[in-house]
Amino acid sequence: MNRSLTRVASLLPAFERVDCFVLKLDFVSITTEFNTQLDRLRIQLPDEEDLTGSVQAILRLQDMYDIPAKEIAEGSIGGLNTGELNADACFELGRIAYEDGDYYHGFHWMAIAKERLDKETNKTTDMTEILDYMAWTAHELGNDKLALELTEELIELELDEYARQNDENAKTRMKHLADLKNKAKSNDIEEGDTVLIRNEVKKNKLTPIFDPRPQTVIKKKDNSILTMINAWLDDRDHLVVDRVQNRIKAVTGLDLDSADALQVANYGIGGHYDPHYDFSIRDDDDTSETEKRDGNRIATFLLYMTDVDAGGATVFPIIDVRVLPKKGTAVFWYNLRRSGKGIMETRHAACPVLVGTKWVSNKWIRTRGQEFRRPCGLTEDE
Repeated sequence: MNRSLTRVASLLPAFERVDCFVLKLDFVSITTEFNTQLDRLRIQLPDEEDLTGSVQAILRLQDMYDIPAKEIAEGSIGGLNTGELNADACFELGRIAYEDGDYYHGFHWMAIAKERLDKETNKTTDMTEILDYMAWTAHELGNDKLALELTEELIELELDEYARQNDENAKTRMKHLADLKNKAKSNDIEEGDTVLIRNEVKKNKLTPIFDPRPQTVIKKKDNSILTMINAWLDDRDHLVVDRVQNRIKAVTGLDLDSADALQVANYGIGGHYDPHYDFSIRDDDDTSETEKRDGNRIATFLLYMTDVDAGGATVFPIIDVRVLPKKGTAVFWYNLRRSGKGIMETRHAACPVLVGTKWVSNKWIRTRGQEFRRPCGLTEDE
């Protein structure tokens, strides 16, 4: 988990320097092939959005699995070695949490960044930046007394710089200090104020077919719902995909002519999918053209293509079932009763990946073509 964040954070400034250098070149002399390669490089290398997503994933994992921040920073989670975070990485966790309005995590991670920076021989970040964020975060948390102490520590550390620089940023900080001092004098700050800190799958044949081309890959970044990268593979795309489809057909006994293409998905650190149904519950007016033609999703076949070191389980909360991802295994369930009525107990979710990465593929099977393979029953509940 921590290694992924470190890689993203370390690559970002390097690529920005390359990007800035290229922008200064005479583009008239740059070949079309170079531009094409540069575009591909931009797609493959992380950007600020990737860094933000990685940080948000770690914060979500911290809450989901109740992991002390100290364990994450030290790179020892549940006995697993996940790689130690330096002061700069902890600072980025705090900074992005602050910018997201999560002052609670923001202050805690800034405090850890400050502690780790004090111990670093080769400094990885700037103490003034840490103190500045800590002061503002303490203020947002309602602890102006602590905010005042941190601001005074900041000014003491950078007194000469504050005296030399009369820019808007320095003015803002000094005004903040003055406001806090006035508030302290008016006894608005209570003596007891505190800041609370919270604590073919076996042969790996399917994964290489997943080609990270921009026209086939969708990067899902809505962290409130899901975080994953996925692509759709038709049985005509590769012989392995066709073999997988034939095996699903043999195991389930269902017709796959109207089924969706095989979806291959990768869940990285914090990769998750909130509780949902695979079948559609929309009104007739909102029915998609695919659903009108091929029917609702009658069944789901989920195939695990990798082992996961920690986390990543598929859970069915209504029936209290948890399935741990194990390479080469699969889960199959019906989403609809024989009557076509949705089975509400199939509500399920993908828990966040804590350590490692998770590759899965799934086949959504439609109702068209199942008339004689799974005929209607005599009652609505069959």
